[in-house]
Amino acid sequence: MNCRDAQIYLSTKLDGEISLEQDRKIEEHLRFCPSCQKEWQNIQKEETVLKRIIFDDLEENYWPKYTYSLQKKINSLPPQDRNWTRSFSLAASLLILAVLGMYFFLDRTNQDKPTENKFVEKSKSPTKEKFSLSNKWGSLAWERKMLSKTSHNILDVRYLLVDFYKKRPERIPFLWLQENFHKSYEVKELAFAVCAQEKTHSSFNLAKKMYSEGDFPKRSLQVMFDLSPQSSLEEMLKALENPELREVASRLFQKFPQSSLFLSQKMKNARGKIPLEWWSLLVQIGDDQAFQVVSEFAQKGSLRHIALRFLDQFSRKEASQIYFKGLRNHRLRQECLAGLRRMIPQSTKTITSFLYQEDVSLTRLAIETLGLIGDSSAVDYLSKFMDHPELSDDALEALVTLKSPKTEDLFLRLTHIPKYRKRAFQALAHFPTPKVLRFLIYHLYQNQNQSLALEAIKHFRNPEVIPHLLKIVNKSSLYQEILEALAEMPPKKVIPYFIVFLGDSRLRKKSHTILKEITGQKFGPNTRLWQIWYQNI
Repeated sequence: MNCRDAQIYLSTKLDGEISLEQDRKIEEHLRFCPSCQKEWQNIQKEETVLKRIIFDDLEENYWPKYTYSLQKKINSLPPQDRNWTRSFSLAASLLILAVLGMYFFLDRTNQDKPTENKFVEKSKSPTKEKFSLSNKWGSLAWERKMLSKTSHNILDVRYLLVDFYKKRPERIPFLWLQENFHKSYEVKELAFAVCAQEKTHSSFNLAKKMYSEGDFPKRSLQVMFDLSPQSSLEEMLKALENPELREVASRLFQKFPQSSLFLSQKMKNARGKIPLEWWSLLVQIGDDQAFQVVSEFAQKGSLRHIALRFLDQFSRKEASQIYFKGLRNHRLRQECLAGLRRMIPQSTKTITSFLYQEDVSLTRLAIETLGLIGDSSAVDYLSKFMDHPELSDDALEALVTLKSPKTEDLFLRLTHIPKYRKRAFQALAHFPTPKVLRFLIYHLYQNQNQSLALEAIKHFRNPEVIPHLLKIVNKSSLYQEILEALAEMPPKKVIPYFIVFLGDSRLRKKSHTILKEITGQKFGPNTRLWQIWYQNI
């Protein structure tokens, strides 16, 4: 609907003579059109001002005084003008009578409409008191008549029914509200007010009907909960699956004392898949009952992998224990490790409590897990098992898996201790950091640890070490290990050097073998053939 059509229907909407479909289209247009919104507000203001205009009543002796003064003026005229004056007076009298009749008709109509106008409240006219609503309450026939009379005028429904409710709330016809609440915003407002005040079964049914028909669902859900929390739980459970109502439903669920118990019964009786919104709601509730429900599902049943995704959000020690025990199940291993990582540092404290068990398999699992979850604070615990006769290799592997700066510093220190030196160099091969690279390059020039440094550099595959390897290849007795380390580098960077090495009798055989492996070519140990081939590629 465009602005032109919308403004044509605004007056019709004001009079309440518009269909529900047209009203919906206009409301949708007004929501996004500032100019039409302003026009609609101006029309409403004008209508409100017109309703407030009430003529003051004339005094009882007004007409006798008026007639006497008019006759006196006529008698004071010359005789020749009196005939014309009498004709004029007759016409004027007829006009006045017509205006007076219209005035009384309009005044009587205005008296039948309840209003909160300040001008009416100040008036002390006995006529207004006669037609005021206060003298009509108590007559069911009159009340029904007023309802039926104004139900066709959307703007007047609010004023009449609100006053009606304030005077006699127990006489509100719920049946009428159920049948007419969808007709206008004013009636919906009154229905909500009635439901909030009259906390009865009928009020709950009215709010439920409004919710089921999609009228202000958030507010309807709130009213239902205020009236009967227990009876509204089913509807709130369904509302969790609606993105627009999820926040309201979750907030109301958390207010209900036994919501987690209700959810647990529903989840246990549910067949098939349980909506993820139910799990999230249990986490938001966060009480002991909610944790017990999720932990039970996490330890048994076909929904364990789903429950494990939410268990860590309770941040309890028991949750980390369930995750650790679940690591023995290979199907749940990834979910349990992910949960333990999310629960750091609580999970680290729980796992370290299993390090000193009599069951070696359980201790081995704890060591492995500390390395997998990646908490650098576990370095101190794992380093204590470096000398363990059965678990030293597990501890070393776990420390390597951590790959934290703290672990890197530990292995660098251990290279200075003879009994740990070999293991430390092997571990440093998994730390391709600039700091470790400088350390290994330094030991390339030290005969004592040269072989250990070469083994670690093979895993680096960093071209920065190529110049250093070329410097020592002809000076070291470990030239074959050096060539093997060069072979691990990017082929394009090292092929020219291996072709040159073919001219060295000591390096020829190993260099030729490496060239065949990395190029797939078979030119023999002839340096010239390899140079021609390399220039052509």
